[in-house]
Amino acid sequence: MLVRIALVCLALSMTFLSACTTYKAQPYSVSAQNAKDLQQSDLGAHKIALAEFTSVKPGIKSINCRSAGPVETPDGKPFAEFIQAALKDELAWAGIYDPSAAKKLQGNLLAIDFNTSSKASWSIKMEFTPQNGSPFTVESVYPFEGAFSADKVCANTGNAFTPAVQAFLGKVFADKRFIDFVRE
Repeated sequence: MLVRIALVCLALSMTFLSACTTYKAQPYSVSAQNAKDLQQSDLGAHKIALAEFTSVKPGIKSINCRSAGPVETPDGKPFAEFIQAALKDELAWAGIYDPSAAKKLQGNLLAIDFNTSSKASWSIKMEFTPQNGSPFTVESVYPFEGAFSADKVCANTGNAFTPAVQAFLGKVFADKRFIDFVRE
């Protein structure tokens, strides 16, 4: 009898431990604050294009969250491509993006990760290389609500990814090196 109970408990434990949820981020939408900041700048008179965006970890499109499952982009694209598409959307909204512009900006995702402790946050670090210019790096840490429960904090992590990218791009747009590149 005890052996049977132990086997049932073991089977139930394995079922719960092997259950894995994927936490998908929300699709990207242009940040109202970024749109306002870009439209109020004088950058709209200038046009840039985006070159290839890469990552030091090529193809990375998900990060495991505790033992609950991976957090990934909404469309399954690698994080670098997601950030490139988000940047393109923001620049297009502000009238700065032109795929045929002579000035091109390349990006290389140096680091992307999250912390799910009580001080939960996303961190994004990317190097940008303007065509015929010096590379510059932008880093952003975006805090969000942590939780004790793995399922809750991993869901919060997925939900916070798009706002984290919006905040990261806000830092890019405010960076003097980006502004100088666009204005050249």
